[in-house]
Amino acid sequence: MYLPSPCKDEEHHPAWVQEKKQKENNSDFNSEINIRSDENEISRKGLTLYPNPSKGLLTIEGINSGNYVFELYTLNGTKVFHTYGLNNGKVLIDLSEISISGLYFAKISSSTRTDYIKILIQK
Repeated sequence: MYLPSPCKDEEHHPAWVQEKKQKENNSDFNSEINIRSDENEISRKGLTLYPNPSKGLLTIEGINSGNYVFELYTLNGTKVFHTYGLNNGKVLIDLSEISISGLYFAKISSSTRTDYIKILIQK
């Protein structure tokens, strides 16, 4: 089990630099999202995120191998959480420091793609 530590110097992280280069050409944002509420899981183009709603520990599967960046934003666009790490097939994100229940947007980036997914956090 791998729990990444929060990013202290995001601008120098390889996935962050790669994301800046791909930002203008990113058409993934409007892609189809399949929500399966019976399983509390969101699946999108091979990316699976669960449980959703989450009480703090979030699992992400299907991130391409290599480095990844995970960011969490409020609905008004304020970044409230940031972490990165090396993907080993299944990534666990500890969101226990998020103290306010509500709807958030997760931005999950790797060297080959960027995905945006809605996450409901319930405290």
